[in-house]
Amino acid sequence: MLGGGWVGRRPFREALGDGLVGLRDLRLLFFFLGVGARLEFTDAARQITEALVFSAFVLIGNPLIVIVIMAAMRYPVRVGFLAGLTVAQISEFSLILAALGLSLGHITSATVSLITVVGLITIGGSTYLIMYSHPIYERLKRWLSVFERTGSHEPDMAGGDDDFDVI
Repeated sequence: MLGGGWVGRRPFREALGDGLVGLRDLRLLFFFLGVGARLEFTDAARQITEALVFSAFVLIGNPLIVIVIMAAMRYPVRVGFLAGLTVAQISEFSLILAALGLSLGHITSATVSLITVVGLITIGGSTYLIMYSHPIYERLKRWLSVFERTGSHEPDMAGGDDDFDVI
């Protein structure tokens, strides 16, 4: 068997994979530059209100959904909040899907513009939410306490004398 199956079973595959990381990252860079070059902002100025509403829904709604789900699983609200902030954005993959939808004629260029602006707002906004997640949680924890469940999985921060072979 030649190709990837042959390389995948060889002892040097990790070294080969490590050597190709730069090439992979370069290909991804050009891929997203190509996708970004085809995006249009034709109606972005007229859609700023809609973009802000959708962005607020994503930046606030997604973390709340994660908090509720994790609270139902009896995790502390703090854990749900911190996990929820990591999904407070639409991904760059949505831009790819929007470009595909436009090329197939399923959506208009105005919709692509709206998705692009929401993507830019939420990707930028979630970066700051993640960077300042702990101070934000400290300010919001009294309002988020309504999601706290009794018998939560509290992390054991005391650190036991357990000896682990793998971390």
